[in-house]
Amino acid sequence: MYNYVKIANGLIVGIQQTSSPIVAPDLVAVDEYDTSIVGRTWVNNAPGDFPPEPVSTRLTRLEFRNRLTGPEKEAIYTAAESSVAIRIWLDDLAAAEYIELTDPSTSGAVNGLEALTLIGTGRATEILTP
Repeated sequence: MYNYVKIANGLIVGIQQTSSPIVAPDLVAVDEYDTSIVGRTWVNNAPGDFPPEPVSTRLTRLEFRNRLTGPEKEAIYTAAESSVAIRIWLDDLAAAEYIELTDPSTSGAVNGLEALTLIGTGRATEILTP
């Protein structure tokens, strides 16, 4: 029997066993038929590690709010008492299904909070980093 792994973008996406040899650009012969290697990387003609889980840039409202400290939340809500723009942002935040950290409106708002010193220097980067 002949065993082959199918490689796509550096990952093992399948394994198959045939009774005759196959020549294909995305198939590589391997010694044994082992389905546990599917999903691993293909490195130096051998199975490597599983790739790291992708980092999500999409947060729930609570996950996003939990990135702010208590004093930061207090400063934002205090400022919202005299700023329509901040109240609108808080309302938009409450209405959002999720918060996308890479969305320009999200980064603009968080950087704005830092510029207004409602959050500390460097905190915008920390909050927006997945």
